[in-house]
Amino acid sequence: MADTISQPFRMPESDSLPPAGTPLEGMIRFISTFELAIIRQFRERWGEEYKGRVQAHWSECVRRFKAGAPAEGPADELLLCLAYDCVLGPYLGVPEPHKLVFWDWLLAGVRQPGLGRSGGENPGEPGLANG
Repeated sequence: MADTISQPFRMPESDSLPPAGTPLEGMIRFISTFELAIIRQFRERWGEEYKGRVQAHWSECVRRFKAGAPAEGPADELLLCLAYDCVLGPYLGVPEPHKLVFWDWLLAGVRQPGLGRSGGENPGEPGLANG
């Protein structure tokens, strides 16, 4: 098994994103392939501001979802929100069907054409691979 803790974050190939309606176990399996690496990448990028920025980003995603707006933003930030929500999941008390709809919404944003670029202060970072 690969050491996912020390692996650098790499955007998943677009064809490896789980389809809408993937069960919780499949979503968690997908998230576990990048979760630690993306969190580490953003901790390094944002430094001491990580905690506040990730909470604000997650809150903004939840707000947009509840408002019926599309998931927008850099693909890596949407995947960070997905990973962060997965970590928070057991503590939020959100029923599984509602959580899965939110996760599908985030992945729909990742699939958006033109959102493949990384959103960080590092413009040379790789974006979502589109095959």
